[in-house]
Amino acid sequence: MDGNRGPRSVRCRISLLLALSGLLASCSRPVGLVLIDPALPVLDPEGAKAFSSFRVPGTRRAVRDYPVSESAAFFGGLSAPPPSFVLLTPLLAPEYPAVRDAFPEAVILGTGIPAGERSLSASWDPVPAAREAGVRAAAFLRNRGEGLSEPPEAVILVSGAAGGGTGSGMAAEAFREGLLSARPDTPLRILELPGQAGEADVLIRGLGGPGAKAAFLDPGTGGFRAARLLAESTPEGVRGPRFTVFRSALPPPPGTPADLLLLRETRDLLRAFRAALKEGRTGAIDVPEALRIPDRVP
Repeated sequence: MDGNRGPRSVRCRISLLLALSGLLASCSRPVGLVLIDPALPVLDPEGAKAFSSFRVPGTRRAVRDYPVSESAAFFGGLSAPPPSFVLLTPLLAPEYPAVRDAFPEAVILGTGIPAGERSLSASWDPVPAAREAGVRAAAFLRNRGEGLSEPPEAVILVSGAAGGGTGSGMAAEAFREGLLSARPDTPLRILELPGQAGEADVLIRGLGGPGAKAAFLDPGTGGFRAARLLAESTPEGVRGPRFTVFRSALPPPPGTPADLLLLRETRDLLRAFRAALKEGRTGAIDVPEALRIPDRVP
């Protein structure tokens, strides 16, 4: 019996060694830390899930909610080893200095953070999607705008409060270029939405009429209300065909009245981060915004 036990004992030892080597290899893999802003699950639940599930091959993942008011205690309570990279959700960009002080050797990933040798800063590029939206708007006006009592026109509505970092001006210009490349004679107005809600409502409701209209709406924080008002702009019950392109930094609620959406897809952002990490790239990267057809609510 002792002779029979010998080979079995050897096999058991080999299995144990393999299990231990796998465990040690797992423990020796670098750690990637994902910091989640507490507001993100409220503003964008699907985006929060995507950040929480972010993985890079060859690394272990740690996901933590980031308490902005208690950052010093938070960093002090993290266990070793320090992470090889730290991924910040968008609203945590102002916390970059604190994260850099806590992890001077880590590569920090985020939007709106300084680009450098040990950081990866992503910027959203609205140009390709907005230009394609302009081409589709021109096709709509060509197909639906003839023979009506008013000639077709295009309107670009942008927020007066939009900062240069939002890409609003780039998106509007790209939409204009796409529209006029496909239908050069299209009348086009570019309007700035007032900061006061009442004044903005009056402006949007004045865009009715029997003629066909293509509207590019990039209204900033008041976007969802502006989209609804634009769909309802019907002075004296007269409303011509409408084609609305709506650009938003947040996923719009179901039923948002738009024909096309220009969105910042979290999964596209994370895919770009993952590819850059695998290739060892740092600095600045551009992530194209996505052009989507919205789901219709019955």
